[in-house]
Amino acid sequence: MGKLIEMTKLVLYAAAGAAGYRSYLRHCREQGEFTVKTTPDMLRAAHQLKGWLDGTGQTVVVLARRGQNLQRHGVTYSHAAYALFDEEVQAWRVHHLLNPQAWKKSAIQVHSLLEFLSDNLYALDVAAVIPEPAIQLNLYAILKSEVKRCALHHPRYSAIAYPYCTRYQNSNGWLLENFAFAADRAANATRAQAQAWLQAHSYAPSVIEVNPLTVARAKLFWENMEFDDHPPHLLQDNKVTLHTGDSVLAFIRSYASQKSGGDSNPDHVPWCHQLFELPSPPHSGKATSRKSKGPMNVKFI
Repeated sequence: MGKLIEMTKLVLYAAAGAAGYRSYLRHCREQGEFTVKTTPDMLRAAHQLKGWLDGTGQTVVVLARRGQNLQRHGVTYSHAAYALFDEEVQAWRVHHLLNPQAWKKSAIQVHSLLEFLSDNLYALDVAAVIPEPAIQLNLYAILKSEVKRCALHHPRYSAIAYPYCTRYQNSNGWLLENFAFAADRAANATRAQAQAWLQAHSYAPSVIEVNPLTVARAKLFWENMEFDDHPPHLLQDNKVTLHTGDSVLAFIRSYASQKSGGDSNPDHVPWCHQLFELPSPPHSGKATSRKSKGPMNVKFI
C-alpha cells in the first residue's frame, strides 16, 4: 500500500510539473496588447528597414533601437532584438524580450518590423550588426523553436539586471545569453554558463553613473528595476552595470573581429557593425532628433 501511495505521488508531481512547464511556455510567448501607429513615417521606415535587411542576404540580424533617451548616460541604443527572415512566411520577424506592463515579469514576443519601430520610440535610429554565418544558423534554430528560445528565458525582469547574476534578466541579457548558446551550445546550456562565456570572451557591459536620489526613487516607484543583484561596492560608487543595445552591438562586432583574426576591415568582415538612420517620429515634449527623409544612409563605424 505504501509503495502505491508513493507511486501515486510521483505521478501527481510529474503531472503538476508538466502543467507548470506548459504554463511557463504560455507566459514565455505571451503577446499582450500592442497598437501599431501606422503613420507615413512609420510605414516608410519599416519599408526602408525591410529593404536594407533584404539587401544583406542574411538570415538573422541583430537590430538595436533608441527606445529611451539615454544619452546623458553615454548610451545611444537601449534595446536590441533578433530580426529573423522566417522561411515559412517569407517575411522578417523580430524576436525579443519585452516587459510590456513595466512590472516584474517579461515575455518573449515576435513582432513585425512595423511593430518593432512603432513602440513609442524616442527616435527612429536603428543600428544593426550581422552575426557570422555559423552563429546565424544556430540562432535560426533556437528562435524558430518555442522550447529553445524559452530555455534561457528568466521571467523575473529588471531593466538594469546585473550581467553576471541569474537573479533577473533584461531584454539585452536574453539576447546575449542566446548568442552565447548559439556560439557554443555544448558549453552554454544554462544562463550561468552563458554569462561566464560572455565574460571569458571580453564582453564589456555598459557602466552608468546614477544619482542616489534616483536609485531611492526607483526602489520605491519602479517595479521593473531591481538593485539587489548588483555588487554593493559598485552601488556605493553610484554606478550600475547593465546590458544595453550599445554593449550588445559592440560585443557582437568585437566577437566577429576575434573570429576573423582581429581584422576589422568591412571588406573582409562582412558581418561587421553597420549603422543606418531612419526618419524620426515627432515626440512632443522631448528633444527632437535628426530627421532624414532621403535614402537610408548605410556606413561602417
